[in-house]
Amino acid sequence: MRDKLDFLTLKDRLKSMLLFLQAQSWSIGSEKSVVKIDALEALHYLAISGPTERSTFIKMTGLGERTGRRVLASLLDFGVLTATSSRSDVSFGVPPAALRYLFPNLWPEAEVDGG
Repeated sequence: MRDKLDFLTLKDRLKSMLLFLQAQSWSIGSEKSVVKIDALEALHYLAISGPTERSTFIKMTGLGERTGRRVLASLLDFGVLTATSSRSDVSFGVPPAALRYLFPNLWPEAEVDGG
């Protein structure tokens, strides 16, 4: 099980997921999703260290405030970030659509296109 989870390569897997999401925008209300590879360090930090304030996450991306908020909103919508309210800290999440990137070969059904 340790080999399947392999936390030493988690950052590489997060990068693959972000690159995929960056290339495949989707609608969030009347807006399009915005995912940037700049969020990699912040996302990796959350995965390893736990919840953080939204403003801290945005600062860690190095993006401007507006773009950082859109990236945050997109990652929340996808489910790789979670929050209990619109103002609460954000945490790392593992939505079913991310399984194929985050934990490849652990869930064979996640390898099928469609998420």
